[in-house]
Amino acid sequence: LTADIDLSERIWTPIGTKDNPFHGTFDGNGHTISNFVAIGSGSQGLIGYTSSDATIKNLGVINATVKGWNAGAILAFSGTVENCYAINCTITAYTSSSYSTLEDCIEALKLQFLHSSRILKEFLMQ
Repeated sequence: LTADIDLSERIWTPIGTKDNPFHGTFDGNGHTISNFVAIGSGSQGLIGYTSSDATIKNLGVINATVKGWNAGAILAFSGTVENCYAINCTITAYTSSSYSTLEDCIEALKLQFLHSSRILKEFLMQ
């Protein structure tokens, strides 16, 4: 990225799907992406699905609402996340599986695990 991006509460379609995963490196260069909503039945987040060798780095996500089968403010499924942070995000995941690696990241978010629309566990992480 070359600048901060404010998505102004827009509905966001995540980058990458199971059939067409994101490959390579996404470098936020210290910038932020804020105020987005990603809701759906698949992998939801700023980036939904990556190849196992993909890397997301140097990025902040602020004020995101994410709900999905696999869910994360920055990355929902697979890949590596380095030197990133998520602040004031609400994440609702319908499963607890995760195949991502987090390194040197800071998160301040609300995390919910649901089954049949019933909250099984809820965490406030700061």
